[in-house]
Amino acid sequence: MNGSEEIVQRDIYRIKQVINADISNSLQFYGPIEDRTLEHLTSVMAGTVSVIRYSPENKKTDLTEAFGRSVFEFDRRRELYHYTKIKLRMKGGGYRWLGSIYSFMGDNKAFEKIVNGILISGERWKVCFYELGSVDFKWINLRKAEQQRLNASKGVVYERHVGKAYEEKGYRVFYHGIEKGNKDSSIDLIAIKDNSKAVFVQCKNWMNTDRSYITHKDLKAFFGETYLYLLKNRHYFDYTLAFHFVVSDLKILDESARVFLRNNPEIKCIEFPLGEECEKRGQATF
Repeated sequence: MNGSEEIVQRDIYRIKQVINADISNSLQFYGPIEDRTLEHLTSVMAGTVSVIRYSPENKKTDLTEAFGRSVFEFDRRRELYHYTKIKLRMKGGGYRWLGSIYSFMGDNKAFEKIVNGILISGERWKVCFYELGSVDFKWINLRKAEQQRLNASKGVVYERHVGKAYEEKGYRVFYHGIEKGNKDSSIDLIAIKDNSKAVFVQCKNWMNTDRSYITHKDLKAFFGETYLYLLKNRHYFDYTLAFHFVVSDLKILDESARVFLRNNPEIKCIEFPLGEECEKRGQATF
């Protein structure tokens, strides 16, 4: 029996740790593991901690009540917390990455005392390497808030840019997204022309370098939420309706979005860049 076959026959332990909505991780290792080992490990982990054991027959046993933590109050008065990276080595050479855990312990010696001799799986694995680093949660939260502010500002600029283009085409534009904020029902602009045509617009100022893509789910959500809005505001049914999805770069559409648009011609996707790119490519056809 080779090494991999032996490992498969062992119990598998999966531990998930959640600090907040943005910070979480999980790790997996093989048993047998003594109860005191699990107690040591979870005692130094911050956040909510769940522990699940799977037998070789894939029978699931929830050990969270005994070794985990289902309730966690994040102490916002603390600004600096320490995390630990643990790497396991198999006897005879080779490395197997276990994962990282977040811990409140800032004392290297105290942590070393707890970690020493921990996470031993039978005769095959042993702790051979760990690093202590730090995560400043206050800085992370401030950075996230600043990024959200910048994204919101970026979105407002683009919505006004697109709205101005509709106005130049003779539409009266209501800046629904700017006025309603998070309650905009996915509608950024409502453009009315000749009291006979109403265009519902969602604007996405995403660039290809953002590594984010519009999928068919985004288009479905826009159309679905707009229709729900129409049901609550039925006077718009007296108009000829149009649905425009305006993007700064068509490259942000993935293949599923392109297929959805081909199959649903009632939604028109329009490329309308911001700034110098707009002058290079010319005006969009609204």
